[in-house]
Amino acid sequence: MSATWHVSKGESSIATTPIYTQYNKMCEVEDIIPLSNRRFRDRLNDLSDSNILTKTQGRGQGKQNRYELAVDVKTVVEDLLQKNERHGEVTQVLRTQLAKHQ
Repeated sequence: MSATWHVSKGESSIATTPIYTQYNKMCEVEDIIPLSNRRFRDRLNDLSDSNILTKTQGRGQGKQNRYELAVDVKTVVEDLLQKNERHGEVTQVLRTQLAKHQ
């Protein structure tokens, strides 16, 4: 969801750290214990392997991996609302953010 938030603001390719930072903020809003940075990066890789995100490998020397949504952002937001009531507040924020940048 945090990569989706960045895309809904008009960003396309997002580095790992801003995605993780936004993820922590969303966990706080929903009162969820966040994953560790390492586990979160594993999940990003899983999403990349599942063709939900497209990963551009960082080339060392402090360069981070970058991610892009490989699916339509509207589809992601709609699926979140239908499949997971627990994230209702964050989904509503995503929907509002997406409407602002269209």
